[in-house]
Amino acid sequence: MSKIINLTPHTVKIIGENGEVVAEYPSTGNARVNSNFSEVGKVDGFPILKTTYGETDGLPNPDGETTYIVSMVVAMANPHRSDIVSPNTAPQAVVRDASGAVFGVRSFSRY
Repeated sequence: MSKIINLTPHTVKIIGENGEVVAEYPSTGNARVNSNFSEVGKVDGFPILKTTYGETDGLPNPDGETTYIVSMVVAMANPHRSDIVSPNTAPQAVVRDASGAVFGVRSFSRY
């Protein structure tokens, strides 16, 4: 795959070992999964909602040449797609700025 398209709503930055930005992928769209919720119980009077996922909007069909960067939810809802990855936001892979906001990631994940 030679082309990378970011379908998250944010620029994705890959951070190298020395803390430098080694790649940057600006947002070019927003793939989203349709969600449905049903109440399955209560905790301390508050509803517990079960989420089920439906179709994904904004995710092109595979073309054999493109890798799509998508959110973790989109990636998890489409495990059959080998052309999608999501930013790896596990504690050991995420890089945060001084205020604690995510600045970038060190790798991608596939589900």
